[in-house]
Amino acid sequence: PVITNGTIVPDKKTIEAAKILGDKVRFIIDNYGPISNRVDEIAELLEKENIRYLVRDYCQDVYCGGWVDLYGNYEEKHDQIGAQQLHSRCAWVQKLKGVMEIIGGIIYFCPASRVFLERGVETPDDEVIHFMEEPIEVVRSKLTGLLDRPALAACRYCNGIHDESERFKPAVQLTEEELKNAHCSQYVYREEL
Repeated sequence: PVITNGTIVPDKKTIEAAKILGDKVRFIIDNYGPISNRVDEIAELLEKENIRYLVRDYCQDVYCGGWVDLYGNYEEKHDQIGAQQLHSRCAWVQKLKGVMEIIGGIIYFCPASRVFLERGVETPDDEVIHFMEEPIEVVRSKLTGLLDRPALAACRYCNGIHDESERFKPAVQLTEEELKNAHCSQYVYREEL
């Protein structure tokens, strides 16, 4: 899926690419009320172009009860058994079979893997997939292997995303003090296609 916060209308190149992909792509428009000032315009465009989409309400009937804080204080929270138990309940792994991020030519099996790797968590080579550099057979093998893992390195540090996860109201802005303590990636990702 292509996820948007409803503030930028997809340009012509994006719409054409989505049409080429057909049923393989779907837009998810997260509506945060006044912040998401172009939701209707985006939905109308996608409807007109016959592109699949879903509008998720984060104002009245909050989608999935709200956001989940995966990271907390970024410190190790689980031993290996606890990490495996968390992994066995993880919605991203168990329900969705992985929520992959592709950034800078690297596939991360879950967003937490990328964040904790950036913060210095030792991560096995087979959990990081350099898909632009590695042969396709290696990429396939690593992806298949990740599906069979009892836990990822990041699971020891993650709060988890599962049915019992604490939920937070989405799109609430951080206070100045919270912003000072927030993790911002030291990496700048820019890819040109």
